Amino acid sequence: MAANYEEARGAMSRPDFTAKIALAYKECRETVMLLRLIRDANLLSASRLTGLLTEAEELRAILGSSLKTTRNPQSLQSSNP
Repeated sequence: MAANYEEARGAMSRPDFTAKIALAYKECRETVMLLRLIRDANLLSASRLTGLLTEAEELRAILGSSLKTTRNPQSLQSSNP
């Protein structure tokens, strides 16, 4: 996820940025799913995974919001009085 986000920061254009943020978001969703599988299969204790899962879910929300804003920049203008 971090490498994909870093790639997005160096994007050459808005479409390039959007594509790279979308990839980071997808990777983050996959990470959340894999962490849940690891937890549910009892491969690691829930206490060891709680912080990682929380952080991954927070990153997913941030990346999802960034992707939404990037795809619809007018939403920023309409939310500011």
